[in-house]
Amino acid sequence: EDLLPSLRKRISTPIALGERILNARDFARNIYGEKVDIIQPDVTNCRGISELRNIYAIADSRGMPVAPHNAFGPIQTAATLNVDLSMNNFLIQESFENFWPEWKRNILNSGYKIKNGYFELSNKPGLGIEINETILEERIVKGMEPLNPSEPPWVV
Repeated sequence: EDLLPSLRKRISTPIALGERILNARDFARNIYGEKVDIIQPDVTNCRGISELRNIYAIADSRGMPVAPHNAFGPIQTAATLNVDLSMNNFLIQESFENFWPEWKRNILNSGYKIKNGYFELSNKPGLGIEINETILEERIVKGMEPLNPSEPPWVV
């Protein structure tokens, strides 16, 4: 039995979920089933920008805010921000920049900036970013790499 709807009625703290939900259909089950107050889709996990927009639309049909999950890196951040700022029900954007390894912090030559706790997007076309190709080439995976114990396990 799914206990989220009854829990939601008993507490005043908003319930959020979604970083591991992979598609709009499964988000719809949670939204229409009145199981949550806020959804947290992840553009990397949910099949990309188009599916993220679909998820936003489903949530918007119920007046539900969206606070996207975002832990994988600056390219994901740029993609997510571009969707966020085009949607009516965007609430807040999660950010993990302080936890990223140095190579991730330097993988963009240009793009969004964080200023006084807010994201500022560039006016460049596409995602508004320019990738540092040298760093990208250094990070090409040629097989399974061992876990780096100096990085949190979710920093992939």
